[in-house]
Amino acid sequence: TGDDLGAIRAFGDDCVDFNSNANASAAIIFDSMGTIAADRVPGRITLQTATDAAPSVLTSVLTIDADQNVYILDTNGLVVGNAARVAVDGVTPEVQVLGTAGEDSAILLVRNSADAFSPSFFFAKSRNATIGSFTIVVTGDTLGEIAAYGDDGVDFNPNGFASAAIRFFATGTIA
Repeated sequence: TGDDLGAIRAFGDDCVDFNSNANASAAIIFDSMGTIAADRVPGRITLQTATDAAPSVLTSVLTIDADQNVYILDTNGLVVGNAARVAVDGVTPEVQVLGTAGEDSAILLVRNSADAFSPSFFFAKSRNATIGSFTIVVTGDTLGEIAAYGDDGVDFNPNGFASAAIRFFATGTIA
């Protein structure tokens, strides 16, 4: 697990030469992960890019693991329908669906099952600042929010308040 199985690295001509291996512009890394057996070597694919701020450093931006999970690292975004992320209320969400028509600016959840259960949209809140760790919430904490913003001619931040919102708060004895 963790062995390098191969890579595709791209180098740009900087008007002097092609960048050295340490200065690749982008790369696709293939490595092993998981339980290796005689008939299988599970793998992982990682996409890496260099930025203007750190042109000689490749940063992993997206990983597909052996269980076909896709991971986009923190501060990177998934944007559908546009070449850049859009800010709302002073925040630039990392997952966005942006469009100009109903079908390209909608999200659909469907559950096909022979039972009485529906699809779900979950909110979860912990007071612990480490992902996967738990610290009890306190009365008054906002547990989730659905907010709607109108364009005020400048941005989607009408004085720091949503045009309308549904907020979920912790209340009473937390146990």
